[in-house]
Amino acid sequence: FVRLMQNIQENNLEEVRKILSQETLKPETLTSAVAACNTTEIEDVLKSAGAILPAKVEPGKLKSYAGRYSKDTLEVKITFDGTSLFAAPGRQQPLRLVALTETTFTPMYLDDFGKITFNTKAGTVTSCTLYEGSHAMHLERIATD
Repeated sequence: FVRLMQNIQENNLEEVRKILSQETLKPETLTSAVAACNTTEIEDVLKSAGAILPAKVEPGKLKSYAGRYSKDTLEVKITFDGTSLFAAPGRQQPLRLVALTETTFTPMYLDDFGKITFNTKAGTVTSCTLYEGSHAMHLERIATD
């Protein structure tokens, strides 16, 4: 995955094709790769390998997810910079998120890191669920930012 992302950023179409022919990558991983690419040629190659275009999410919806979410000793801070959503688990650096759906996201530059889904009640974001493999962790929203 790291090689794929590096070659996408370098616009190296032939190397991207080679990597895709040698590796089996999940659709979510390929969707993150599409979000990082700069050329339609590479985007087309990724789509033919199974990538789905990132979901289009209105900025107001993205902003509504910003806040802090917590369970036990884990806290995740979600921020919005005006165009993109970021997640910072604990004291880690923020990770740019890619929309898989209007409510489910995955980190752009990490393969197999999992997903985050925002949950609402009566139109208000109340919590999020972190998914890693078959494990799910529900975090309550403790603050808006």
